[in-house]
Amino acid sequence: MPAVPSSPSSQAVRAARATAEGVRPRRRLAEASLIRVWESSRMVMLARAICPIMYDKSQDIARVFARHRPDLPRAFDISLQAASCRSRLGCESLERLRERGKTLLVLWLGLSLPVAAQPRPAEPPTITFFVASDSHFGARGMDEQNRALVQQMNELPGTEYPAEIGGRVASPRGVLFLGDTTDNGLLEEFAQFEKVYGLTGKDGLLKYPMFEAIGNHDVNSESPIKEQAKRRHGGIDYAWSWDDLHFLCLDMYPDARTREWLTRRLERLGPDQPVILFFHYSLEGPYSDFWEQDDKEAFARAIEGHNVLAIFHGHEHRVGHYVWRGHPVFRPGAPRHSSHRFLAVRVGARDLAVAAWDFDNRKWVESWVVPIRRERPARPVRPNG
Repeated sequence: MPAVPSSPSSQAVRAARATAEGVRPRRRLAEASLIRVWESSRMVMLARAICPIMYDKSQDIARVFARHRPDLPRAFDISLQAASCRSRLGCESLERLRERGKTLLVLWLGLSLPVAAQPRPAEPPTITFFVASDSHFGARGMDEQNRALVQQMNELPGTEYPAEIGGRVASPRGVLFLGDTTDNGLLEEFAQFEKVYGLTGKDGLLKYPMFEAIGNHDVNSESPIKEQAKRRHGGIDYAWSWDDLHFLCLDMYPDARTREWLTRRLERLGPDQPVILFFHYSLEGPYSDFWEQDDKEAFARAIEGHNVLAIFHGHEHRVGHYVWRGHPVFRPGAPRHSSHRFLAVRVGARDLAVAAWDFDNRKWVESWVVPIRRERPARPVRPNG
């Protein structure tokens, strides 16, 4: 039987198969390369990788992406048309098809990879600070007790937190001091305070910046300690920021004058800005009757609706934690009397951890972790005013 001549279509099929066999290694390499690019999910890298290959080997490469994403028919149809036109040098639509394919492909990439194009916002930085109170310089034995406290504050970074907190103590941004720096409100007593605690972290024994409030023992008929606070911080009510956290010192307690200043500050900050408040007097408990209940109610109204992460106060000379009107409240111990404690505070992205350090026995004695809301980016705020 005479051999049946091959039809033109059969010859084309065999030629295509032979060509495919020749380009198969290159195609596998191109496929693997594109898959790696696809998995990287970076739009710019993907677009750059596709464009030169799509139009040189578009029939093969389009199939790779068609297996991964079947929702590309329009872009790939145009690319395949462009590839078939390459064999006909006189095809007038080649360049137009190639440009349309590029345009549709880039548009599809921009719409299908929105997450890759928008990096996740960074979490706010973890901020550590220490809290102490009631140094009572001028009373018997207070110089020695305060020096012991400061020495252990300086040595505490690197110490492991209690297990319920985890991690190690970082170097603090500064120290909040909650009043009663002196025992009788005398300048010579405050000079002792400055010698031990300093102001900047470089002018006393303490290695960290100091931010103190006024206590009732700092006030006498002349009240020279208030003038020292104004000299050191610009006022007895003052504020500053560490990254997105805004700190407000509210004098001895938030009386009418201080509340007016506080209200203006909070209005400028807005309801979402995370704030930390500190002053001397207690909000509740056996020593909370040093200020009137009406003042407390007015203070509660002033901070209502604002993102108050915590309130710190002194006065009681004993460590503790409670919740007042929905706000977490913490108090350190004191060098005076028996509750020889200070606080290490770590403010994370989602919680605030507080641990009480016993500087007599060099150990943690209590700790608390409370959830917080801290998603706002840092915003510049004037230090005071």
